[in-house]
Amino acid sequence: MHVVRGGRQLARTRRHLDAAQLTESAWRGRWEAERWFCQADGESGKRYGNETIRISPEGEVSIKLPAPLTHLANAPRGRYVLACKVTFAHRGTEWADRVAANRAIACRIHLDTSRDRWYLTASWQIPPTPTLPIQAALAHGVIAVDMNADHLAAWRLDTHGNLTGSPRRFFYDLTGTAEHRDAQVRHALTRLLHRARTCGVRAIAAEDLDFATEKTREKHGRRNASGSSSPACPPPGSVPG
Repeated sequence: MHVVRGGRQLARTRRHLDAAQLTESAWRGRWEAERWFCQADGESGKRYGNETIRISPEGEVSIKLPAPLTHLANAPRGRYVLACKVTFAHRGTEWADRVAANRAIACRIHLDTSRDRWYLTASWQIPPTPTLPIQAALAHGVIAVDMNADHLAAWRLDTHGNLTGSPRRFFYDLTGTAEHRDAQVRHALTRLLHRARTCGVRAIAAEDLDFATEKTREKHGRRNASGSSSPACPPPGSVPG
């Protein structure tokens, strides 16, 4: 059982304060801040999707106080309204739609000691995407994608699996920081999705390297058991572009 969220990492940091460039008092502040939070699960049908921590469409936050603390309320019906309002830069439109429909929204108020600011996190469950039958997905053709070390190789196939049009390559650079690598991959995938929309296809077939099996090319190379390569099949990742 974790004492607090992230407690294992905090305990490890306590034993390596010099490496983390923290003083003992700064670490203690982080440890105590992990206990300073207030959270409540949402419930569909309740006003704005949460009875305990309620966020209005205008961003006003109010908390339903327990009975022993109702004398501290500054709003009707035992509620305490926070002085500042909140905004959601990420998925704000989805949040507003759920609030308008009184759909469940879980909320958590916590302190970020590194920025010395309080934050409110709203979360909800995303309904599963309905599965499209394979016949319907391939009715308008498909784009086959092969992932390589520095680019995605994509080629449009017709409904019978034949190559059509010209192949495309969407390059990315996986050096640098994690944020840079994520941005590079997102940009390549966005270009791939635009390509699929332009072609009018409804499906993208991605290469499955299946690293979990015992017969991956990374473990055994591109040669078969007899030690000779097969001339009938091109090496993986050889889609021209």
